[in-house]
Formats: sequence, C-alpha cells, structure tokens
Amino acid sequence: MRTLGYILLLSLTVILNAGSADNPADVSPTMPTNRLPNDLFLDIGTDPTAHRRMGSGWGPAECDWIDRTYSWITGMEADIWLLINDPQRDQDCWITASPFPVYRRQQNFGLFANNRFVAEWTCPTNRAFQDYHAIIPAAWLVTGTNRLTLRVGHLGRAPNDPRELALSVDKILLRPR
Repeated sequence: MRTLGYILLLSLTVILNAGSADNPADVSPTMPTNRLPNDLFLDIGTDPTAHRRMGSGWGPAECDWIDRTYSWITGMEADIWLLINDPQRDQDCWITASPFPVYRRQQNFGLFANNRFVAEWTCPTNRAFQDYHAIIPAAWLVTGTNRLTLRVGHLGRAPNDPRELALSVDKILLRPR
C-alpha cells in the first residue's frame, strides 16, 4: 500500500510539473524543423559555415547511403564555437547524432558550455541518428564567442579505416527559451 501511495504521489508531481517554465518537459526532445530568427543552427555535414565554427576533434564531412551528411568526432572531445549576441535567456540545445558501434558497447557523451557541464546522454547500441536535448543556463553563456564541447566515453576503429571514431554529428540547434 505504501508503494502505491508513493507511485500516486510521484505521478501527481510529474503531472503538476509538466509544462512549467522551469521544467524541460514542455520542450520536445525532437529537434524542431522550423527555424526562428534567433536560432543558431549548424548543419554539420552540409553547411560550409559550420566547419568554420568547428574547433578541434572533428573529422571531415561525410555522407551516408541515404545522403545524410555529418562529421565524426575523432577524439575524446570536439569543440563548436558559437557567437551569441544576447545570452540573457536559457538556450534549448538539440544535437542530432549517432554513435560508432563498438562491440555492442553503449556510447555516452556529455555537453559542456564554456567548460561547465550541461548534460550527459547514453546512446542506443544501434547506429540510428537520434536527437538529444538539453537546456544551457544563460548564466553559463557570455556575450560573444562561446565554446560548446562534446566529450565522449570511448573511441572505436572500423576495419580498413585508420581513424578512431566516437560519434557522428549531423545537426546542432540552439534556441533561446
């Protein structure tokens, strides 16, 4: 009976908190397809301006069998440099990525904003691209150039490829809340 009461209380808490401004439950975990004027959107494999914003840790742009373009993270971390003019609001951040499969081992990766930990995810063991979402607090951003860092848990090597690979990244979107 005590367990049932706890479950009911937990369910009520989730229902009451869903959709509040401080709860990420009101934001879809799927990357929005519409673009707003204040969005910072990087199509990693397609947009040539994206590569000018990419720091260390990235491989060249590649294309898969369904014409999805992406770049691999080829080290334990990779940087993206973004110019934010008005960091007064928290930023929703979506990353579309796919792990390099290493013996059915799950890849994990974390997002850091200006060296501050934001979020960590564990990828499924399949190679499907998936959207990952986090909220970057405005207090962690500065007016001007900001560094986003993706740090991975492990690297793998494909047969006939000398590179060590971790995570293929297709798109990144930052949107003020």
